[in-house]
Amino acid sequence: VELVFASLAGYTPPAPPSDSNETVCLVVDSVTESGDTYGVITNYNESCGSSVSIPATAYVTESVLGDFNMNSCLDMFIGMMVSDPEDAEEVAEVTSQAQSMCTSYKSIYDNHQEDNENYSNIVNSFVDKEYSQTTTQVPVKKIGDGAFYTRGLTSVNFSNATNLNEIGYGAFYENSISTIDLSGATNLTTIKKDAFHNNFIPSVIIPYSVTTIESGAFMNNPLTTVVIGDNVNGSNITTIEKEAFYSNSLTSVTIYRSSTGVEFYNDAFGNYDISSSWHPVGQ
Repeated sequence: VELVFASLAGYTPPAPPSDSNETVCLVVDSVTESGDTYGVITNYNESCGSSVSIPATAYVTESVLGDFNMNSCLDMFIGMMVSDPEDAEEVAEVTSQAQSMCTSYKSIYDNHQEDNENYSNIVNSFVDKEYSQTTTQVPVKKIGDGAFYTRGLTSVNFSNATNLNEIGYGAFYENSISTIDLSGATNLTTIKKDAFHNNFIPSVIIPYSVTTIESGAFMNNPLTTVVIGDNVNGSNITTIEKEAFYSNSLTSVTIYRSSTGVEFYNDAFGNYDISSSWHPVGQ
């Protein structure tokens, strides 16, 4: 028996409830990858001011539909497929088929396979329509692409950002940032393309944990001083892409690592000669 979902009565779930008028400054989304759930900052409300501090953790509230209703699924399929309710053999065969189909549909729903062609009909037909809200505290590991783009920021504090791994593409592009403290971001590994492009940053210390600084990351700032790593931990830097520090006013660049194993592209530091910038740890 082939089921045609289009013949079912549709149902549009209501919008998730919202009972808070509190101003949200940082918009943080929850992401789960390979069993690891973490927060991604995706937006900033500029009415919250020109200074922002990146937190180590954030509370994320999710509104979700209820559970898949197996009994509802079985009842509907069996009701549609059984032609003679008095025929025990037919009922048994249909019940077995219905159980197989409902188990398959439950799997689609439970595994959030939204791209499955039957997903929306499954939600509309067999899922309890009551929303539930759960609030969890998650580590903030990423700042999303363009999260703070043109938000009028003048300062950014990363002193509490101990879980941060990545600053996204154009995350702080085109602000008026003149004060930046990356020192607390001790798990930061990647500063993506144009992350701090077009600001007023005079100097920056890149944490030792950073491995990659992508193209244009600090381009077009009045940077005079750049320090990568420190004299205790060295640095994990392996890649500095083209024009990462281009169009600045560099007078001092210090990289706490032997040049061996570090790939940097043409114009990574503009016209600045970094031949004397390498500083092995402890020297």
